[in-house]
Amino acid sequence: FTVAFTLELGLKVAAYGPSTLRSQWNLFDTVLVSLSWLELALSSARLTAGDVNITALRGFRLLRLARLSTIFPGLGRVMRMVTLSFNQISYLTLILVLIMFVAALLG
Repeated sequence: FTVAFTLELGLKVAAYGPSTLRSQWNLFDTVLVSLSWLELALSSARLTAGDVNITALRGFRLLRLARLSTIFPGLGRVMRMVTLSFNQISYLTLILVLIMFVAALLG
């Protein structure tokens, strides 16, 4: 995917010019693509986890979904509802843990 995202970024800069990178989303994409290439370079150099651990940066790729929510308003609504439901899910999880605890005590 790194090659595809690099190609996308290159085509975007070629089509719209370097001023494209002034947009916050395009700058964000540039940072993500650069971090992906850095991760690939470090993994090919076979650096151990004690030296550098950059695989944690893969989570930032999920933030590209936030960009999709600006393009597709329905996806933005779904993402808002999911984040609002985390509070209720935590209560449900607590109730299920209590039920399992009582069931374990009753044996």
